Amino acid sequence: MSKIVIVEDDKDLNLTLAQQLSSLSKNIISFFKLKSSLNFFETNSAELVLVDRRLADGDGLELVEYLNSTRFYTKTVVLSGLGSADDRIKGLSLGADEYLAKPFHSTELFLKIKKLLSMDKRAMSNLRTYGPIKLNKEAGILKIHEKKLKLRKKEAEILDLLIRHKGHIVTHKQIIQQVWPNFEFIPTYTTINVYIRRLRMKFGPYKKAIETVRKFGYRLELSELEK
Repeated sequence: MSKIVIVEDDKDLNLTLAQQLSSLSKNIISFFKLKSSLNFFETNSAELVLVDRRLADGDGLELVEYLNSTRFYTKTVVLSGLGSADDRIKGLSLGADEYLAKPFHSTELFLKIKKLLSMDKRAMSNLRTYGPIKLNKEAGILKIHEKKLKLRKKEAEILDLLIRHKGHIVTHKQIIQQVWPNFEFIPTYTTINVYIRRLRMKFGPYKKAIETVRKFGYRLELSELEK
């Protein structure tokens, strides 16, 4: 069962939220402190997180920022008495999907949560996966294990092609035909190599997974990703 995490130090509100969300058939987990929630997410994940900002041991936006960089699919909703335009902008810029000022209407919150969960399902249907790689080509988002990266449009299209032909050679001609189909601009092999280098840089320690097959093209090999 997927999880919804509540991080709220007001015990009554925490309990009320948990009761309201029980109808979603999710595993509801509650925390009252920032540190305990951060410790939880070191080894766990969740579908959605509700987090207050004014916690006893810190600002809940620290958790939002952490999840945005390490937990690709986790949606975050900030619930806070800090409701100015600047506060909302700060929360959204750090990765929050929604920011509701307290006091908020419970029905509005519930509808926003259902919308976010629905969006997550649609995003999952657009995924191209290969081992620990998860690519959403349309959004230009790459996830390797728990690391999330933003790709440029052509980078995402080339990687999508490599994943579709995983373990097999993708030729330069295939890349040109699939990624530059209108032939208004025909890239040179040097241009394609530039995009491959950028992808390797974003793969970090797994850069060897994108192999160059001399005079032919490239191949994405899972064995390198599992090391």
